[in-house]
Amino acid sequence: MIWTAFFINPFFTFLYALYNYNQVYVKNILWAFTVFFSMTFSVGLETQGADINRYMLWVEQLYGQSMGGWDAIEYFKNSREVDVARTFLTIFVSRFTPNGYYLVIIFGVIYGYFFSRNIWFVYERLRGSRLRGIVVLLITCLFLILPIWNINGFRFYTASHAFLYGLLPYLYDGKKRKLFWCFISPWLFHFAFLVPVLILLGYMVLGNRYNLYFVAFLGSFFIKELDINQFNQLADNYLPESFVERSEGYRDQEAISAFQDRELLSADKRWYAVLYNPVLHWSLAVFLTVLYFRLRRVLVANRKLLGVLSFTYLFFAVSNILSTLPSGGRFLSLASLLSLVILSIYLQNSVKDRLMERVIKISYPALLLFIIVSIRVGFYAFSVTTVLGNPLFAIFTIGENLSLNDVLKAIF
Repeated sequence: MIWTAFFINPFFTFLYALYNYNQVYVKNILWAFTVFFSMTFSVGLETQGADINRYMLWVEQLYGQSMGGWDAIEYFKNSREVDVARTFLTIFVSRFTPNGYYLVIIFGVIYGYFFSRNIWFVYERLRGSRLRGIVVLLITCLFLILPIWNINGFRFYTASHAFLYGLLPYLYDGKKRKLFWCFISPWLFHFAFLVPVLILLGYMVLGNRYNLYFVAFLGSFFIKELDINQFNQLADNYLPESFVERSEGYRDQEAISAFQDRELLSADKRWYAVLYNPVLHWSLAVFLTVLYFRLRRVLVANRKLLGVLSFTYLFFAVSNILSTLPSGGRFLSLASLLSLVILSIYLQNSVKDRLMERVIKISYPALLLFIIVSIRVGFYAFSVTTVLGNPLFAIFTIGENLSLNDVLKAIF
């Protein structure tokens, strides 16, 4: 019945599945909807500079070129990429069509798998037939931290979900076999995930030293900038040469100085578009600080959360420091998602923690700002077909869909 409804209208079936979070079909509905979204994906007038447009253009450029296996490897070497998935998927699609939107569909299949499994990981561990109101808000934020429209930046955000897909079962259930996905993510999806892998290795050596990690977490908020010369020296000495070459643009002194001297708010930037992510990160930092002093309650509610909490303090600390570098702030999304995993499971499954709930309620404006602006950002990739169409209709509109943002611009 649920799949019949999905083929009639995937969007409303997707919303229904989110509401009925404890049903076994939810994870596959989430996956199927992500694939459907990729079929109906729209490149709006204001998103022409997104990474996804370059990927689609490369499909068109490679189409018709004779390319065997060794030619593909040579093309990959010349691209100076370290991670392989995007390049070889682009080559594969270009053997059959010049239409880059078919590459987006393959991205949707891969991204949707990891995305749906990570959301289901949290859903599966929530007790009760209905979610508490405060948990609904947190789960909504969790869903929007690395949402399905992030296939716009396929490499980094797929690496994020693949890394989480291996990390969460290890931290929560001790499943070491899943760590395969953590260790392969820098080579498969995005080279920058060598940093999370190194953090994970450090955690595996040190163990759950949550007091040490918490001190590092607090201290990281007082580090305004990284000593880039020392950082570059460490990178040159210890990282693989391919990673050193590929990351030069992120470690350039002039680029870093320009990034650190930029104006956060200016006349050409709307305040909510600039602040919606920082206010969430700061709110979660406050929640994690309160949670540290409620540690005994956390362990009584669910001892398995200790590993996730310890790693989150460590990862948040490093992410704060990396946010002083160009593009380094992207790791804060992963830190925020881990924070929301802990808070959602803890508050849903424990006896009411009135102090924590009060602190979160005070932060409602920040959380709501994040939710509203994030959904609005989704309008750039969501199309009219995504909301009103179905898979049969979508087959005939691939590459011809109008974004919800363009519709709103036309109306208003």
